[in-house]
Amino acid sequence: MSIRVNRPLPGSVRTAALRSALSGATSGSVWLRVAWPVVVAGAGAGVAARPEIAVPALVGVLVLAGAVALPRTTVGLTLLMILFVRTLEHLVPIPALGYLDEGLVVLCVVVLPLRRLVLGLRLRWLPGLGFFCVFAVFGLASGVVAGAAASTVLVGGFLLCKGWLFGWAVAQVDWAERHLRTAARFGAGVIVVSLVAVAANLAAPGPWSALLATGATVDVRFGLPSLIGPFVHPLDLGAVMAAAAVAVLAWRATVGRSAFTFVLVVGTCAAALLSFRRTAIAGLLVVLTWLRMQLRDVRALLVAAAAVPLLAALLAGPLTSVVGLTYDDYVVGGDSAARTVLTRDAASLAVERFPLGAGFGRFGSETASTTYSPEYVARNYPAIYGLGTTAKTGQFLVDTEWPALVGETGLVGAAAFLTGLVAVYRRSRTVWRAGGPPLLRWVGLTTAGLVVVSLIESVATVVFTGPPAYGPLFALAGVLAAVSDRAPAESAEPEAEPVRTD
Repeated sequence: MSIRVNRPLPGSVRTAALRSALSGATSGSVWLRVAWPVVVAGAGAGVAARPEIAVPALVGVLVLAGAVALPRTTVGLTLLMILFVRTLEHLVPIPALGYLDEGLVVLCVVVLPLRRLVLGLRLRWLPGLGFFCVFAVFGLASGVVAGAAASTVLVGGFLLCKGWLFGWAVAQVDWAERHLRTAARFGAGVIVVSLVAVAANLAAPGPWSALLATGATVDVRFGLPSLIGPFVHPLDLGAVMAAAAVAVLAWRATVGRSAFTFVLVVGTCAAALLSFRRTAIAGLLVVLTWLRMQLRDVRALLVAAAAVPLLAALLAGPLTSVVGLTYDDYVVGGDSAARTVLTRDAASLAVERFPLGAGFGRFGSETASTTYSPEYVARNYPAIYGLGTTAKTGQFLVDTEWPALVGETGLVGAAAFLTGLVAVYRRSRTVWRAGGPPLLRWVGLTTAGLVVVSLIESVATVVFTGPPAYGPLFALAGVLAAVSDRAPAESAEPEAEPVRTD
């Protein structure tokens, strides 16, 4: 396998490129001196005459130009918005802000591939892209056969496919080692800010929850409030902190250890635990064990195995409470629990309509809840607690991942989506084990770990199709596709030289 690493241009090539650029700039300078005043004057006249049209148009042009000129910055801003769009929407109650993350994803999906084609380069293939496309085809076909409205199918399809589409767009950008290091610093900064918010939340849980929490999302468990940090729900904090812990642990295993990264590991693990979400805690424990196994850290595994009985004895009370709560929710009250009802009905729907499903936007997804799918009415969901027709009575309609994937695309579509994730995982492990530069190995190990933790969390929360969790996973999958590109080097940026890793 060949990993591509950007290297400085040879002196002669750099000189020729510089002369070419200077020559082009000189020949076009006269045109620029004449053209830019005309453009500015025209824009000013447009703003003065029809500001309601000209201002959005100018903003759109500037955004497009920024995405073309600064593709990696655009990816970073999109990822930042995916992480915090729910917080922003809550703090600034303007409905349009809730679509910022999706708008930026569309920007990336449109601009970044076109930018690569204009540069004369072929498009890169995201790991598992073929399987994700099969997933999309089955969702669209299911909607057509079910007679769903085109708007419902298209909007629902985009919402369920936006994660891997974003990853595919990220793959169209070149990522050299210096870019990966900058991205790591950016991620570390986000983690630090989040941990500061967690500390503030812990110090003043009442005021903090009053500021950020949406509805009755914060509860008290074991004498402590479930923390939300800079997010609006404990589930969001748990998912992001578990993912952050994976990234920092992978850094320590591949790039290097330091006191700073040790503090980040302790902080992110503690924040995930203090969210008191069973999915986040279970995912964190599983991925920590998985990571030790991948690193063949026998000593750590033996210590963990020996510590399990001791921890079980010390935490007998809380563990008994958690087990009892889970039993009451999903065994005693399983027939009427919203999550159980959605999962059961999604499976039965997929079997009844095999090989198709209900269609995008028709079962288990955000679109199905906002339009209140006829599938829900047919199953008398308005009479079930948490599955009602309003935002207040239907708070559990988008409570987990797989009912949407299975219910809307059928068994074949959901299997294709899962296979796509497996392809991402396999490519990640290949890059990590290839023995390349440490930063590339970090990308591989982190992406594989995120797939593992996301699969665990997806049992009971939305991680592949809803913010904030889908952003880091698919963004790293895109970076992974770029750094493991097997094609010959052909880049408009500094040329890439192959580094053999097999």
